[in-house]
Amino acid sequence: MHGAYFSYIKLKQIKLLENLELNSDETEVQLYIEQAKLMQLVLQMIKNTSEVLESLPEEKFETYDSTEKEIDLQRLYLKQNWSIKYSEENPEVNFTEEISTVYKFRRFLVGGELSGIKAYLSEEVVRKNDIEHGDMVRVYPIGVLPNGETKYAFALEEKMGEEAPKNRKQLDYCLVEESSSNLICKSNKDGVFREDDIFPVFHIPDKDVFKHDLAPGDIVDISIENNEWHKGKVIWKHEIKSKQVSKRSNEKTAKKTKAKSGKQNIEVKRSLEGKTLLIVSNKHDQSSYESPIAKRGGKLLMADSDYSVDILNSLVAKSDAVILITSTSSHRAMWTVKDKTKELGIPFIPSRHKGTTHNVNLAEQIFTKEEV
Repeated sequence: MHGAYFSYIKLKQIKLLENLELNSDETEVQLYIEQAKLMQLVLQMIKNTSEVLESLPEEKFETYDSTEKEIDLQRLYLKQNWSIKYSEENPEVNFTEEISTVYKFRRFLVGGELSGIKAYLSEEVVRKNDIEHGDMVRVYPIGVLPNGETKYAFALEEKMGEEAPKNRKQLDYCLVEESSSNLICKSNKDGVFREDDIFPVFHIPDKDVFKHDLAPGDIVDISIENNEWHKGKVIWKHEIKSKQVSKRSNEKTAKKTKAKSGKQNIEVKRSLEGKTLLIVSNKHDQSSYESPIAKRGGKLLMADSDYSVDILNSLVAKSDAVILITSTSSHRAMWTVKDKTKELGIPFIPSRHKGTTHNVNLAEQIFTKEEV
């Protein structure tokens, strides 16, 4: 009876598929888009026809011949593994989770890694996303590195509030000074370094001096592990000079002046130089992306999720990377863009966040070279 049952289901599905008025020359992607409707109809049909199925003779199905559409449906079953991936209540969540995965972050001396996956997060990524030890991080595969490993983009998913590793100490806003033989740090914004009755001095490794282009008067963050100062690292250089990090004043006007001065001296890194970024969202969001992308040297293309398949494909083909905002995009746009980027080998990120800063940060990660 099971053979007859499933044959009957296939016949009904083919009829339902025809009722959806899909032309035979349309792409397989459109079949996937309509799958949710199809499966819901099939499930309802099964519920309403159980008594009819029991009364149907076995012989009726023995002469059933496979058709081209049945084969297409079987391919669809294998592709989707009988899972309806679209939730009517919150469709973008399922789509994003199919593309990306969440992992737990573990802090290193510099940067860190994600548990369960060989993915290193640079110090820049950690800071821009405000990622701390123990936080959950969403990972987007965006390409392949020259060594064959997958390149990822990262975004903070959830703050966990875990304590930092006890063997790791970080000292922020340290003053770079010159000694007789090399550059050193012996104080920061909180005063001279002190551990009990010892006043340690951090001798900056030549490699860090070269990497961060350090000079006396620069302000840096350093990291020490297991209290071994001679093995410490400069993990960040602040784009300000020591004269701007003056002693704290109790006067509010002085604080405001200092903060304003600091902002004026921070230069935006041209991380998108010569790159074209396509944002798929609502067209009225374009104004919020134009300035930050232009400041970083990039070109913005904006697409509304209601655009036709041809227009979306054309915009994807003109882009170096695509970010789709899942909360404002239709299923049709999601799958059209996903498949076109895959076909052309263009990095694609389905972002769950509407924030401009968050999504521009993801774009920067796409074009950032891996640290050596």
